[in-house]
Amino acid sequence: MDCIEGNELIESNDVCMRILSETKNFHLLPERRDKLNGHLLSNPRKVDREAMMYVIGGEIHSYVFNTVERFDFENKSWDMVAPMHKKRDGLGVATYSGLIYAAGGESN
Repeated sequence: MDCIEGNELIESNDVCMRILSETKNFHLLPERRDKLNGHLLSNPRKVDREAMMYVIGGEIHSYVFNTVERFDFENKSWDMVAPMHKKRDGLGVATYSGLIYAAGGESN
C-alpha cells in the first residue's frame, strides 16, 4: 500500500502526493482516519453524480490483466467495461473528450 508514494511522478507533485496519501489512508486504512482531522478528505464534499473511477489493467501474483472496471459513485457499484486489446501493467492513462487513453506498460 505504501509503495505508490515512492513513484517519481507522484513524488514530484506535492498536491498529488498529499491527495494520494490521504485517499489511501482514508479508504484502505480506516484505522488511520482519526489522524486526518482537518485534512483534505476529512471535510465533506459535494459528489459529482456523473463521476466514475476506473481500474485499468494491473498485475496480481504474476498475472497481468486487460480488464477495465468502473466504479459508479452514485450507485456505489462496480461494472466491467470493454477490456483493453492487450494485457498491461504499469501503464499510464489519461482522459480527453470523454475517452480514456492507455499508454505504455508491459504484459510480462
